[in-house]
Amino acid sequence: MPPLIPEELHNAVNMDGFLPHRCSQASPPLGLLYADCTDAGALNEENFFRFKKLTVELSRTLSS
Repeated sequence: MPPLIPEELHNAVNMDGFLPHRCSQASPPLGLLYADCTDAGALNEENFFRFKKLTVELSRTLSS
């Protein structure tokens, strides 16, 4: 199985300010959602859980 995050994406985003999450619980996933920010400090624990909650809700909606 190829990597979920292609090497080209590693070069295009700020890897220190990057939150990925798979879209759907299916295998393989429907896609990959990500949030990035030029200020890596803005990607704190609270914002991570908000992002994760949003992506889980979106995955459930798309899977139903």
